[in-house]
Amino acid sequence: MPTIHWVEEADKEEKRKQLEEEIRDKLEKEAPSVVTSDPLPKAASLGSTQNKPEQAATHPTIKLTKRNVLIAAGAAAAVVIVALVVLMVSRGTQQQSLNINFIDGISYFNKGAYDDAIAAFTRSIEVNPKHSDSYSWRGVSYSNKGQTDLALADQNTALRLNPKNGQAYSRRGINYAAKGQKDLAITDCKKALQLTPNDKFVLNNCGNIYNSLGEYDMAIQTYSRAIDIDPNFIGLYPNRGDVYFTKGEYDLAIADYNRAIELDPNNAVVYASRGNAYYMKGEYDHAISNSNKAIELDLNNALAYGIRGGAYHMKGEYDQAIAELSKAIELEPNNIFAYSTRGEDYRMKGETEKSIADLNKAMELDPNYAQGYFTRGESYRVNNQYDQAIAELTRAIELYPNYILAYGSRGAAYAQKGQYDQGIVDLDKTLELDPNNAFAYYFRGEVYRVEEQYDQAIADATKAIELNPNDAASYGSRGESYLWNNQLDQAITDCNKAIELEPNYTGAYAVRGVAYSQKGDKNRAIADLEKAIELDPDYQWAKDKLKEIRGE
Repeated sequence: MPTIHWVEEADKEEKRKQLEEEIRDKLEKEAPSVVTSDPLPKAASLGSTQNKPEQAATHPTIKLTKRNVLIAAGAAAAVVIVALVVLMVSRGTQQQSLNINFIDGISYFNKGAYDDAIAAFTRSIEVNPKHSDSYSWRGVSYSNKGQTDLALADQNTALRLNPKNGQAYSRRGINYAAKGQKDLAITDCKKALQLTPNDKFVLNNCGNIYNSLGEYDMAIQTYSRAIDIDPNFIGLYPNRGDVYFTKGEYDLAIADYNRAIELDPNNAVVYASRGNAYYMKGEYDHAISNSNKAIELDLNNALAYGIRGGAYHMKGEYDQAIAELSKAIELEPNNIFAYSTRGEDYRMKGETEKSIADLNKAMELDPNYAQGYFTRGESYRVNNQYDQAIAELTRAIELYPNYILAYGSRGAAYAQKGQYDQGIVDLDKTLELDPNNAFAYYFRGEVYRVEEQYDQAIADATKAIELNPNDAASYGSRGESYLWNNQLDQAITDCNKAIELEPNYTGAYAVRGVAYSQKGDKNRAIADLEKAIELDPDYQWAKDKLKEIRGE
């Protein structure tokens, strides 16, 4: 159940406290003569934001996952309304106690002290068992504690006492949505809007209901109606932005987060959300700068650390990524994304045991986390544990049948294991799903080379180079295919490029040495093969070729 937050608008905490004191003074000094059947009206509400997780993509994501928040009440609006209505309350200590208890409940709610809020609203109900709003607000407090059944019972009572309480309908709809009762949730939302069609708070609540049920277009439409009513209503923009984010419409999400930041420049969660959208767009420097601002405002913002860690990961700065993701895990011990991405960072650093430990933790938290199976499979593959790799990657594909990276990695594992036919099948599938996948072209070219289909091997390596011009391995692979295809000058040119990109590329020195040998340049051949053996003293193929050239 999403947490309901209290968001201040123009008035700050000090002003709110001052208004509450004025209310209490009025209760003590004067009690007006007008009696109403419902002494305190339904309080107004303002929105806030909270993180919700995001799902795996073809690279680590921070599904991070974002907000789906019921807007509860605005401090300034609620207190001012209470102040006005208190002047219309009948004389008597019981009525005064009711109002004081109710005000206390809202004050505690504002501070996030939900147990104290529940106790205060309960005292208000004890004084006046027919006060609809005390039940409704107590229900909201229960919602924030995740006690959905108690929340639902209170909203039912609130509506029995006051069938025209639009706020209570929208709040009950949130409870139904939390229980997965979609039809009842939408029915309550429609009823709330029928009773209060222009209530921006009810509209926001209904937007959250639609969002939580996956009705994203309806959520956007509902938030937009509320924005039309009040363009300066802060909470609506991050909520609508979150829906755009979920739909993958990151530019629209960023536009809404920009507007939210204009209205509230000190909202750490919105900076983190904007950073997440930039992350998903591949604009990692913007993701980092927004995360920096979020952490400056809130040192315990786990989402921001996760985004910053993910961005450093994508930039290849693995040590920095590990530090950030470790902080995210410290703040949020069940952060699947952080474990999974940190596991990938450890894998890239060659720390396989740490990698697998992190991935095991991610899978413990979510046994159906496809990205975790993929990353763990990759860790096994680079550690030459091909059977384990294939098993993990197969599970990832079962969970996500179009998982491009998993097909590519499994194809590579089959190829490295010597099961070339299965490797080709998976690599073909990878290229069917992603015709610009350089990894798949490289490995398929390797399979063709091993099977002595040199023209196909050269064609695939060439395509891999077009897609990734700085990949030394693709030049090395094509260079070797040129060697065996007796295209010696092309082989030497490709090996030169591979060594330029990766000066310690052992295989490129060996292949170039053999090419020089076949061209009759014995001295260069010997120098290259000796360099290859210097880099890898166990390189038997290079040793054998060197002996041949020396006539040993």
